Amino acid sequence: MVGHLYRRDEGSEAKELFVDESAEAEDDVLCLSVSFLLVQSARFSITGVLPSKLGLYHDKELETAQTSALYGIGALSAVLMVLAALTMPHRRAKSLVVGTFSMGFAWCLLFATRSLFDASHFLMSHEISPWTIEGRILLAMCLSLFACFIIVVLDKIEDGLQKPADELHTMLKHVITSLSILIGFTWEHTFDGCVEAISSLFEDTLTIKLVLIFLIVVIVTPAWRKYILAKVVHLEKARREQREANQEASGRTSSEDEASARLLCHC
Repeated sequence: MVGHLYRRDEGSEAKELFVDESAEAEDDVLCLSVSFLLVQSARFSITGVLPSKLGLYHDKELETAQTSALYGIGALSAVLMVLAALTMPHRRAKSLVVGTFSMGFAWCLLFATRSLFDASHFLMSHEISPWTIEGRILLAMCLSLFACFIIVVLDKIEDGLQKPADELHTMLKHVITSLSILIGFTWEHTFDGCVEAISSLFEDTLTIKLVLIFLIVVIVTPAWRKYILAKVVHLEKARREQREANQEASGRTSSEDEASARLLCHC
């Protein structure tokens, strides 16, 4: 009987976690799509030429023409993200708006940094511009180090607060998510270039691309499931337990205050 109850509780907890993660994934996909389209539109308004579906131009001059403008749009996205997190009342709508602006900041940072690297004569002279595989690896490493540094700083700030507000926690969560996506897409851009380079050595390029993509999935998915997903589930469970403990403690404190008030009234 105890084992049956334990399995039932475990199943309900897994179901609740599945529903929460599904809703979060829906929001992330919407924010990712809308933010990418907004940044693509901004880049089109700057250069007068629409980028490809991968967000790339085939002309280096178009890349270098948008650096400062994209950094400015990224800074504006960060300001709008903070304002939305502090002022919007509806929780779901606020999450979507904050997520869209935070991911827009990440897209602007990615494309602006790429255009900055394209304008570097040093990188061009050493043949390590973002148009080469070496340049894409360098770009991915620089953006990854920057994003990891910001994530660590934000995590330290949140840990330093004893009881962070829900708005602050939501805002920091979206910023960290957008920076994580930035890291992922910079390395995806690198892997995409590697797949293109390898498949170009064969006649049937499409088949080679499919084989390489399948190999990447086979290698990455087990490691992601065993280490990253397990760690995320553990942290989410610990955070939920901490939140429930805080709510229980606050409820117990309010009950004690009410009892003390009654005693004072009787006295």
